[in-house]
Amino acid sequence: MASILQPGHNCWRIEPASRASVLVDGAAPSPATLALLAAAMAAIALGAWKLRNWLIRTGRRSG
Repeated sequence: MASILQPGHNCWRIEPASRASVLVDGAAPSPATLALLAAAMAAIALGAWKLRNWLIRTGRRSG
């Protein structure tokens, strides 16, 4: 089975993981997820801001 993830194309890299979790939109987040998001809020906001500006600069999204 081929992976939909292709390093350098649609992801940065692929690394092995001993565990994983899925965040479901609209579902109640776990306490661990809330703590993680609270700690990472500045990085998440900065990442979203950079992505939005890149999309506008490249013409993939209007302002």
